[in-house]
Amino acid sequence: MIPANFVSYAGRKGIIFRPCQAHFVFTAPISPKRILLDTAALNLGLSIVGGIVMSVIGVWVFHLPIWRAALMFLLCFVLEMVLECSLIIIVYGSDRFADGKFKRWGIFIKGILIVSAIFFLWYFKENGISLKSAAELIEHPIFRLLPVVGWDISALRLVILGPDRLNVIGTVLYLGLIILLTLMAIRMKNTGAYYEDAAKFADDYQELRNRSKRGETGYSLGKKKKFRTVKGNFGGGAKAIFYRQLLEYKKERFFIFDSMTLICVVLAGVLAKMMEPPKEGMQGLVMMGLIAYMSFCASGYAGKWDKELENPYLYLIPDTAVRKMWNATKMEHIKAFFDGLLMAGMIGYFWHVPFWQIAASIVIYVLLQANKMYLKVFAKMLLGNTMGNTGRTILRLLIQSAVLGVGVLISVAAAIFLNPEVVFAVMLVYSLAATVIVALFASMKFEVLEQNE
Repeated sequence: MIPANFVSYAGRKGIIFRPCQAHFVFTAPISPKRILLDTAALNLGLSIVGGIVMSVIGVWVFHLPIWRAALMFLLCFVLEMVLECSLIIIVYGSDRFADGKFKRWGIFIKGILIVSAIFFLWYFKENGISLKSAAELIEHPIFRLLPVVGWDISALRLVILGPDRLNVIGTVLYLGLIILLTLMAIRMKNTGAYYEDAAKFADDYQELRNRSKRGETGYSLGKKKKFRTVKGNFGGGAKAIFYRQLLEYKKERFFIFDSMTLICVVLAGVLAKMMEPPKEGMQGLVMMGLIAYMSFCASGYAGKWDKELENPYLYLIPDTAVRKMWNATKMEHIKAFFDGLLMAGMIGYFWHVPFWQIAASIVIYVLLQANKMYLKVFAKMLLGNTMGNTGRTILRLLIQSAVLGVGVLISVAAAIFLNPEVVFAVMLVYSLAATVIVALFASMKFEVLEQNE
């Protein structure tokens, strides 16, 4: 987690400011340093909880002596929090940021991360991508001497495994850095010059949240999104919904491929390379299970179709509810097909899965994604706004888990009593039937505008 936190701090985007802070907290007679630390308290508090859990696991599962577990908690979690707090104050709170003179801290942090990334690329190129090489990474001398990340690992190894030359050197460097940054943070002058930037950040962050809720992706904090110029026909009737979404995707830089596509492809590639190939004849079943799992994990992702439910004109289009439902989600089905094609194609290539099983897995992925979308509409139809978005999400996840669980049970029974290859046909028929049933019920939401209130 350290590199991810440092990247966000280097860009001054790791601390989440809200508009209410700009209006009420920044104007209050509170120390600017105190505001920074209180704003970061949630993330830091979660780190402390994680440290307590890891220390308990160390004693209970790995039989670590209590004094070593306590020392590990102090050295690797409490002092790490002190390091992050000091870095937050230095990077965010310095009055010299207003003159642009203190941005070298951000450049310095990014430089450390770039050096670390180059080492990781070289290491995996030399040793290959596998669970074994990843496990042996922390044994590498260069890794243990990488600034901050490697030093933290050296301190952890010193506590758990005992001293050796690299562990001692890394720990001394780690403690020295913490002391240096802490003294700098304490002595640094801070009069609240960062308030102006923080207030702008709060407005940008709130706008980004609002866009995300509407399914508008590809935006980043503080940057305007660039669109391509396109031309097209909107069609008539319910088809106008589909063509409008198509035009919106055409304006995107990468069309239907976005960050979620990249995450799925990278995850599929890592799993395919790092996992041991399943036994002969089981590759397709394991691949289908992985794809179904990734579909479930991505169930909270919002697409462009989500905002259709909030558009009043949708309910005024003179067409059937089923056609409205189909055209509102058709573009997402196309996107799911290409996402599934990339994932199944990559895993199938590495594991030598038969072509027909790859094709079946792609169709199953599309059906599971469709089921997820229709369940979201179905949950909104049942609950409306009575339980808020959280209540609808919980209901959708419960139904989605039940539907997927029944499919798994049927597939296991088919594999045991019939033949493992029959599982694909069984899962296809079951997924199609479940999706059609849920879609028919969800289409009722498209009947009347009043249900949107």
